[in-house]
Amino acid sequence: MRKRKTRINSVNMILFCVLFSLIMVVYHQVYWPLFLFVTIVGCIGFTRVLIKQKLQLRLKKSGIEDILQMDGFQFEHYLATLFRDNGYAVKVTSARGDFGADLLLSKDGKKIAVQAKRYIKPVGIKAVQEVIAAATYYKTNESWVVATNSFTKSAKVLAHASEVKLIDKENLISMILKMNPEANEVASNTLKKIKPKDIRCKKCGGVMSVKKGKYGNFYGCSHYPRCTHTQKVGS
Repeated sequence: MRKRKTRINSVNMILFCVLFSLIMVVYHQVYWPLFLFVTIVGCIGFTRVLIKQKLQLRLKKSGIEDILQMDGFQFEHYLATLFRDNGYAVKVTSARGDFGADLLLSKDGKKIAVQAKRYIKPVGIKAVQEVIAAATYYKTNESWVVATNSFTKSAKVLAHASEVKLIDKENLISMILKMNPEANEVASNTLKKIKPKDIRCKKCGGVMSVKKGKYGNFYGCSHYPRCTHTQKVGS
């Protein structure tokens, strides 16, 4: 609601400046060049507000905000649902011994090995190496790495040489909106239905589970307050 009010106030301020300048022209209180200048500035500002609104609506429709609250396990299952709803046969591999693929997709006689990376940092070359190995093991036609962030330069170089398809955050959003206009509901339902996986605390060895915080989800240690170690989801 606060963002919506801010956008409305910005538009109202731009319109007020233009109308005020026009009134001043009518009453000969300001020169035409000044009115023209204010009008141009107002149009530029108005256009920027519209573009920002369009981008925010695109992000909301994609459900990316919910996706960024997921852990890797939830992200894999979200992608599985997304592809399954678009006619793919999907197999989610086991957490251990997946041979470099999180998902195996099949459609129209084509088999695809997919690495799903829910990272808060750029994805490195290791993910590309793993999916290359997976393509060999599972004998797939294609190999993809789907990430919630960008890719490092070395990852891009190896992917290009090995014909691995890299889908970064921006491409992921575009793919989601193209495949499913109601993608935001799929993302929110995944967060509700799929429980995130617990991990081990690096400080005390305790169990860390996903908690809801003021600035989003994070891992908190079960030995709190004796152990105050926390970790960002996707780190």
